Amino acid sequence: MSEVTYNGWKNYPTWAVNLWLSNDEFLYNETRERVGWAIGRAAAHCAVADGVWTAEQGRRFVLADDLKQWVTEELAPDLGATFAADLLGYAFGEVDWNEIAAAWLEEADDVCERASEYGCRVGTAAGSWVLDGNSSEETARALLEGIEDGDPMVLDSLPSSPLSGEWADSLTPADVLAELSMDEDDARADDVLSAFEDGYSRGVVDEVARSARAIIG
Repeated sequence: MSEVTYNGWKNYPTWAVNLWLSNDEFLYNETRERVGWAIGRAAAHCAVADGVWTAEQGRRFVLADDLKQWVTEELAPDLGATFAADLLGYAFGEVDWNEIAAAWLEEADDVCERASEYGCRVGTAAGSWVLDGNSSEETARALLEGIEDGDPMVLDSLPSSPLSGEWADSLTPADVLAELSMDEDDARADDVLSAFEDGYSRGVVDEVARSARAIIG
C-alpha cells in the first residue's frame, strides 16, 4: 500500500506547519533567520566534526530540531490538560520536521546558486573589457598561461569584485541582495554575497580565457 501524502508533503500536519511558516510574514522572516543560524551551527556540531553526519545531514538535523522546539514550545498555545491539547499534541507528533527543514535548506541553497549565477554574469561583462581588438597575441598568451597555471600575479591583475567599494559607481552588497529580494539583515546575507563574489571571479576568469584563446587562434 502506497503512503498517503497531502499536497506533496508527508501528511496534513507537515503541510500545515510549513504553510504557516511560509505565508505569515513574521513567521517567514523568523524561519529564514533560523535557517541561517542552523547552517552556521551545523558546521561546528560534534557529529559533523567526527564524521558521523555529512554537512548536509548536520544542517537538516539542527534545523529540524530547532523548528520543532520553536513551533511546539513557543508558537503553540498552552491548552493545559484538555481534549484540544491532546489533539494538538497528536498533530505535532505527526509532523515530519526533517522534511520541512530539507525544504527550507533547499531554498537557501537555491538563493546562493542564483547569487553565483548573477555574479558570473557581472564578472563575464567585466572580463570582456580586459582584452580587445588592439590587444596583442603576446599579451593574450601571457594572460592565458597565467590563468591556466594559477599564477597569483596574473589572477590578481584581473578585475576584482565590485563589492570592494573601489569604484563609486560599482555594485554594493545592498544592490546584490536587493536583486535577490533580500537585505543586509537577512541571516543568509554573508553566504549569498560570498556566492556572488565566487561567481564573479569565475565569470571574469572564464571570459578573459575565452577572449585570449580567440586572439591566439
